[in-house]
Amino acid sequence: DIHKVAKAEALGICRLLDGEKKKLTGEVEEMIDVHYKPVKEIEERAVKAAAVKANEERLEAIRLEAERTAERERREEELAAREAAAKAKEEEIAYMQRELDAAKQAEIDKQAAVKAAQEQAEHDRIAAVAKAEQDKKDAAELAGREKQAAVEAEKDRQRKEAEAMQAELDWAKKIEAERIADKKHRTTIEQKVLTGICAETECGAPLANNIINAIVDGKIPHVIITY
Repeated sequence: DIHKVAKAEALGICRLLDGEKKKLTGEVEEMIDVHYKPVKEIEERAVKAAAVKANEERLEAIRLEAERTAERERREEELAAREAAAKAKEEEIAYMQRELDAAKQAEIDKQAAVKAAQEQAEHDRIAAVAKAEQDKKDAAELAGREKQAAVEAEKDRQRKEAEAMQAELDWAKKIEAERIADKKHRTTIEQKVLTGICAETECGAPLANNIINAIVDGKIPHVIITY
């Protein structure tokens, strides 16, 4: 990653600087040892040493900047990683909370459905009991009405039968009374005829009675008794 690359570059620069430093130090020591060399050569070497030092400082500055950049990028990466981890944790917690809320709501809905089903079942049971009682009551009332109607019909039949029997009896009594009255009337008339025959003839009562019976039976033509 960027941090490792920057660190590798910084280490390379440090090694380069160390090499230059060792080389410069050797050259300076050699120059000092050779004190008899010309001053101009010494000055050139001094200028070269200053240039090397300046380059070393420049490289050191680059190294330090690379280290700072690498450290900054490392911190940024760590911060981004922590933020990503925190976000992932928050999302996980939010997901778990949603799952928990959904489970709670499902349980609430289940209990509500069970309660509603129980209430409906109880309502249906009460309605069924009430209907059964009402049907029983209606059936009893219908049976009572039918029984009463049967009783009334039987009473009416018996009444009509009694009335018919009474009418027949009254008719029979009337016929019998008329028959008795007619017989009595006939007997009275026939007795008068008998008395008249006996009074007007020399016939006795038995003969007169035979004559009357013959007239009544229509055995004597053109002779009738008017009752």
